Amino acid sequence: MAKKIIKDELISLTQSFSYRSYGDHYEKTHGHLIINHFPNIEIFWRDYITLITKRIENPHSEPSVYIHQRDRISQDLRDLASYHYSVFKNLLYAEDCLKNKHMSYFENFYAHLGSACDLAEEFFITLYFIALECDGKKTRILEKMSEGEFIALAKKWYKEHYASSYEHYLRKGKAKSANLITREDIVGEFFHKSSIWKAYFTTANQIRAYRNVVVHNTQIGYINDGGRDYVPKRAVIQNYKKWQQVFSATPERRRLDFVFRDEQMRTDLTELKERLNALWVKPLREINRLIYIDANSNMLAKYDIEF
Repeated sequence: MAKKIIKDELISLTQSFSYRSYGDHYEKTHGHLIINHFPNIEIFWRDYITLITKRIENPHSEPSVYIHQRDRISQDLRDLASYHYSVFKNLLYAEDCLKNKHMSYFENFYAHLGSACDLAEEFFITLYFIALECDGKKTRILEKMSEGEFIALAKKWYKEHYASSYEHYLRKGKAKSANLITREDIVGEFFHKSSIWKAYFTTANQIRAYRNVVVHNTQIGYINDGGRDYVPKRAVIQNYKKWQQVFSATPERRRLDFVFRDEQMRTDLTELKERLNALWVKPLREINRLIYIDANSNMLAKYDIEF
């Protein structure tokens, strides 16, 4: 039996929630570090993640009770909540790297920032597929593409990648993957390739490129000047993958291409949070429409509630 509740009462109840009052241990003690530049992550949690938990059944129970999910919640909503929380935790881990500066804090920082991007995109895709299912629609890029459109994608891949396939095999020991449809394409469809989507992907792809160099390549070279470590900027990391490229940089190139390590880390974390905050507006609107405006029966069934 679905939980029956008056819509206005549900809205009033969730508006009383916050990380500080109804979050788990990490949300209560560290949530302020994330919402300073990313307030929409708490708003989405407050309005739509708490609905799948026992907070709406017994908000006066102990945290050990109310943080748990209700029994008849759909699996895709559970996945959505997991991705959402994992974005929060990886941003929090990045904050911790900056604060405590353990031995590998620089490498770990970019590993967490890259993971936050990956998880955010899985969150968007999961929500997009939920909305499509509830509205009885299909995704164009995965379900409605014509043969001609698909062949055009294959031609584009051929022009951009085929010529380097031999060198790639020699270097990697395996053929280059022909990824005609990527996660970026699906997320782009959800956001209609808007300006905020383009701004996010510029930032996210630079962060992932930096992460790949920092984590998967040789130890990144840096220049120590006055007791401060300077590293290649995010946008030019591909020019400084080798130590020799770092140490042979001219004074002019050092001035243009290098930045104090901690300054770049703080800038990248803040920029990513701001980009994500802008993107989170659409998920907020989509679920609000499905639950409170349309009272979509499929969506309400996923949450196991009735108005």
